Amino acid sequence: MNRSLLTQLYWVIPGVFVVFGLALLFYQNYLNVTEPPEKDWSRALFVRQTDVNKLPPIKEMENGDFAIARYEDEKLASTILSKDFVVKEKKTYDIPVDKWTQIYMKEDTIIYFKSKNIYDKNKNEMIPDVERFYPLDSTILYIKENVLYQLIPETWKSKAIMDIDLNKLDITPQENKDGIHILVYTRVLNGVDITLNQLNKGEMKTVYQSNIPVDPGKVVNEISFTFNGQKLALLLQEELEQTQGKPEFFNYFMETTVTSQGSQPLYELTFQDPAGTNNLTEVSDVILNFSKGKSTLLFQANGLTKTQYNDNTTFNIYKAEINENGIIKTERRSNTPAISTNPQWVNEETIAWLDLNPDGNQINISSGDLDTINQLQEFNQDDWLRALGKTLGMVTSAFFAILISFVWFIWPILFIMFLYIFRSRIIDHDPTWIFYTGVGIYALAAFVWKDQFFVNNIYTNAPEYLTFNGSSYVYMFMFAIIALWLTMLTKRVNEWNGTLRVMYFVGTRILLLTAFFGPYVI
Repeated sequence: MNRSLLTQLYWVIPGVFVVFGLALLFYQNYLNVTEPPEKDWSRALFVRQTDVNKLPPIKEMENGDFAIARYEDEKLASTILSKDFVVKEKKTYDIPVDKWTQIYMKEDTIIYFKSKNIYDKNKNEMIPDVERFYPLDSTILYIKENVLYQLIPETWKSKAIMDIDLNKLDITPQENKDGIHILVYTRVLNGVDITLNQLNKGEMKTVYQSNIPVDPGKVVNEISFTFNGQKLALLLQEELEQTQGKPEFFNYFMETTVTSQGSQPLYELTFQDPAGTNNLTEVSDVILNFSKGKSTLLFQANGLTKTQYNDNTTFNIYKAEINENGIIKTERRSNTPAISTNPQWVNEETIAWLDLNPDGNQINISSGDLDTINQLQEFNQDDWLRALGKTLGMVTSAFFAILISFVWFIWPILFIMFLYIFRSRIIDHDPTWIFYTGVGIYALAAFVWKDQFFVNNIYTNAPEYLTFNGSSYVYMFMFAIIALWLTMLTKRVNEWNGTLRVMYFVGTRILLLTAFFGPYVI
């Protein structure tokens, strides 16, 4: 081998290892940034942007296409997706909207609610002084002057349904294949009274009534429900009443049949983070329905993600299946670095939600139809930039690994300083025992204070090829052999003395460990 090349190997070979370690780090970060929510569920597919933080209901049309309403440049816009999630049509309507605007859209019929008034698509005010507006799949409910009305969109005819005082009662309407149902509930002492009504041809029929106990000191913020004709599932989101400190929230679940008498037992729900070891927190935006005979929740929650640097948690979308005993199976349905909110079912295999971003909120969909979605996934520059940014941030933090390894290399430095101060003549003769003693002192310090470098964060955050059982000893020994070989090479080729070779050995070994393990120290 060319001698000039041999004299450069002392930095070339460590440099190659460092570059290789950085390449592995970038590749691992790219895998983390692009990790799908679950193995059998697709990554987010971007559909369109919207100006506001609300997502109107996405409707599946009779031909299998999907109609998406959104707000763009303070006007109403719509996008039609094919059943293969390809954009077929885009329209913009001269209808002014903001984040408080609510929309009913079905084929050519557009009705919207803004500033307490209901308008048609020509911006004509049709019904003034409305308190609440509930757009459903086939009809509209609204409250005016303490009366709940049903509005028939095709004819603009309204019919009074029931009297309701919003100061005393809350309502949650829902429409599915089993019809239109309205849950009416009122808070009472140590409980909540609920009544489930069915709306059929403008007439209300009571289906179920019960009183659900609430623990003293807790208040019910919201009740979600689903009903399939016989079974009723309820989710109560409660908050602990307190005057100071961080709010505490609780989720209680009940499943019953309409023929059951009295209240069924409530189960407190906790949702295990499917990507981590802790429970999900701050559950909200809950959509409850029955799927394959099981109560199923779609919701927003704060959980673990590896898509960003510095913060390993964010809000994503989750699905949970609950049996009658409250046993829960939780799965992720989105995995993005943005705050994901407003989840909704498009069909049983597809969901949609909003990702909140400063440059414009993104409407995304994901699906269990992996083949169709994966065909539409394109090269995403944002994924590469996030992986690169995460890599650079982790490389910066890797310098802390050098600082915490101080307890390793301080001892050979002190040994060399002692020789230069008190035994300088020995150094001039450069006996071999100086090198081996310095290396031995360093090795002993590294073994005794191994856990000073290999902190818990490494075993928590690093990939499996760095954290298998006994990995710390394997890599410490392997990098020591490489550093020792290079050090022996420098003695033969570069003619370095023993003290310099000790410092090179120590520096090379710490550099290699830092390149591979340092990014995961903090």
